[in-house]
Amino acid sequence: MKRLGERARFHGLAWGVWALFLIAGLAMVDSYGVATDTSSQRTITLATLNYVLHDDPGRLRVAADRFYGVAFEAPLLLLTERVLGLEDPRQVYLARHVLTHLF
Repeated sequence: MKRLGERARFHGLAWGVWALFLIAGLAMVDSYGVATDTSSQRTITLATLNYVLHDDPGRLRVAADRFYGVAFEAPLLLLTERVLGLEDPRQVYLARHVLTHLF
C-alpha cells in the first residue's frame, strides 16, 4: 500500500510539471522568436509537397538540401496554412511554434 502512495505522488508531480510546462509555453507565445532555418524549412516543405502531390520536382531537382526530412513539417504546414487558413507570416510562425510546443 505504501508503494501505491509513492506512485500516486509521483504521477501527481509529473502531471504538475507537465501542466506548468504547457502553461509557460502558451503564456510566452508572443515572445517566441523565429529560428534562422524556419523559412528554409517552409521552402523545402513546399517543394516536397509540390513534388508529392503534383509530381513536379521543380526546386527539389537542384536543391542541395532536398534530402531534408519533412515528416513533421508537412503536416504542420498543411494544418497552419491550409486547414487554419493563416496567411500572415507572424500568425503562421506563432501557430507553428505553439503546435511544436504542444507536440
